[in-house]
Amino acid sequence: MVRVIDLVADILKETGINHIFGLPGGYTQFLMDAIHQKGINVITARHEGSAAVMADLYGRLMVHLA
Repeated sequence: MVRVIDLVADILKETGINHIFGLPGGYTQFLMDAIHQKGINVITARHEGSAAVMADLYGRLMVHLA
């Protein structure tokens, strides 16, 4: 049986996503685990706003979406 979170992780990997910023735990824990198992770097934050700022700055500095 294929899980939706595994399909999401596969799609992210296929599109070239290398880093994910977010808050693990609760309902997102299984998604974060599936993403990590696909080799995507999961960068955690303590607050949603902090994760958004980190992702924005990473995108601006690296000049690509990943």
